[in-house]
Amino acid sequence: MNDVNLPWIIVIGYAAGGLFLWARSKIKENGAPGATAMAVLSVLFFAGTTVFWLSSGFTRFGLVYGVAAAAAIVTVIVVLRKRRLKTPLQHGTSGPTFGVFPSSGRTWPVRGPAPELPPRSAEFEHQGHRLLGFEYDLGGTFSLTELRIPPGPALLIAPRSMMSGGATLGSPMKDARLGHTAFGTPKPADVQPMPVDPEFDKRYDVSTNDPAFATAVLTPEIRATLQTDPVFQGRAFAFDQDALWTVDSGGMSRDRIISSGRTLALFAAAVAPVLWRGTAFGAVVAGAQTSVEAWRGQGGGSVLAGVNARRELASRKPMTGLALTVRSAIALALLVGCALPTVNAVAALTGQAETIPLTVTSTGVRDTCYDRKTGHRDLICGKNEHLVVDGTYEVGGVQHQARVTGPPGHPEVGDTVPLKIGPVWWHPVFDSTFTAWFMLVFTVPGLLLGAWLAKATYLPRPPRRIRRERKQAERPRLAPPLH
Repeated sequence: MNDVNLPWIIVIGYAAGGLFLWARSKIKENGAPGATAMAVLSVLFFAGTTVFWLSSGFTRFGLVYGVAAAAAIVTVIVVLRKRRLKTPLQHGTSGPTFGVFPSSGRTWPVRGPAPELPPRSAEFEHQGHRLLGFEYDLGGTFSLTELRIPPGPALLIAPRSMMSGGATLGSPMKDARLGHTAFGTPKPADVQPMPVDPEFDKRYDVSTNDPAFATAVLTPEIRATLQTDPVFQGRAFAFDQDALWTVDSGGMSRDRIISSGRTLALFAAAVAPVLWRGTAFGAVVAGAQTSVEAWRGQGGGSVLAGVNARRELASRKPMTGLALTVRSAIALALLVGCALPTVNAVAALTGQAETIPLTVTSTGVRDTCYDRKTGHRDLICGKNEHLVVDGTYEVGGVQHQARVTGPPGHPEVGDTVPLKIGPVWWHPVFDSTFTAWFMLVFTVPGLLLGAWLAKATYLPRPPRRIRRERKQAERPRLAPPLH
């Protein structure tokens, strides 16, 4: 096998393993079959790639360089995040005019004696509602989105993760995200835990300073909506001073405030008949256009706004800018990184690749378990000795060098070995059909995963449960027979 292909195989192998693991969590979350198969494929790709790496003569220096690069990337991300949180950002007004802000794990009213306000905030009017957002750091970056309401008692309705003893039905990754967001959720001042209902208490923690108010809000209908409606599932809601707020993991942006503000407006509309019937604010809630198209408006906006609009139409949670960037980068890396070797391998197998002669300059026997240059010996090793030839070949008037392991026959110095060269960059050489097939085993799954990830990111489908419920709702109902 040509050594030029080794780094690509290792990168693609680990990327495919990670994508299979991520696919497992999404399949399990949607209740679809195939989660076990995805887990098995993930383990096979991770284990197979690791064994291949260890048995291919890679030294410990490659691992050292990889760890150093990962540490440098993490350091840069942490520094940039800290710098971002210290950079002032205010939109719409000279400062917040209502609501609360997070500090030291609790909320404080924006008016009155309190710690210093977070430097990053934004407030503006949208669809008749006044929205406010804060970005803060509490062991991670979080954003608090608020919707102005009439002043009232404090009530926090927070979902429980499995780490806090809750009975959740999501995947481990979903539960981890839920626990992370719960860790960054502040508490209103002077609230005490309150039991509501045994089944509801398995999934939510309720804290309030007015049990009668909490009982009025958490009617059986509202409790059922919180547990079943995908718009509200996994979200904390709090009535605090003159604000209704919720928390998201990640940085604050106008698009995030608008997206979370719609969720708050929908929740306000759900509780309005109980809390604000016949009031001016009740009229504002009733007149707000909360459909995705009307709330976000038609046309324009950023790529993130368009993606999140499609996600909300598909009953999926909005994405952060970082999540969209990471997903897009992974999908692009898989598509490009797997498409190029796939085209080269297919060309070599179908006879479309150019055949070139490799002029042998030296031959030898390679001990695949021992590298004389580094003194490194692989722990996992198959056949110890292989015939290795070094040679040169010419493409476009430029001479290149290549090393071929196990060429057919027993070529000597000066002989030529036929090679096939891929038609697209990076123009790898193939010394046998086995090399091409081996490359396809890694690249085709990666190519399919990249296409699936791109579609799931930019053209999402509703979860399996939602699709099933919609199909059932569309079926015509037959009238009962007349007796």
